[in-house]
Amino acid sequence: VSELASRHSALNFLYPRKLTPLFGNNWVNVTREAANDVALAFNSMVHRGEPRARARRFILQAALDTAVRAAYGMKANEDILAFLLKLNLELADKETKDKPITPPGLPAFAAQPAEFVTDDCVTTPKE
Repeated sequence: VSELASRHSALNFLYPRKLTPLFGNNWVNVTREAANDVALAFNSMVHRGEPRARARRFILQAALDTAVRAAYGMKANEDILAFLLKLNLELADKETKDKPITPPGLPAFAAQPAEFVTDDCVTTPKE
């Protein structure tokens, strides 16, 4: 996810106009097969009558959900509420024992947070 801005070309099929997805060896650990599966899901939704913008949002949200689950170490089929409750209880226990907790956002060692913040982002056209 952190490299999405520089390696977004593999997701070119999500753009409103026809762009060929570009792949580079060793860029990401996604295979052409996986990208093809995502493209098939997107095209299937559009073929069934879903607006392209809505289908794009769904695909991007699924990718984001997968990335967030991976970042937290969640399994694909793990119940999100149960996971978050368990995590919350673990963090509350650490807090009561005055153990350090890493809050959301950049870690404390990022001395210049502004260096990591940009105003560029993936957007979808207004419906």
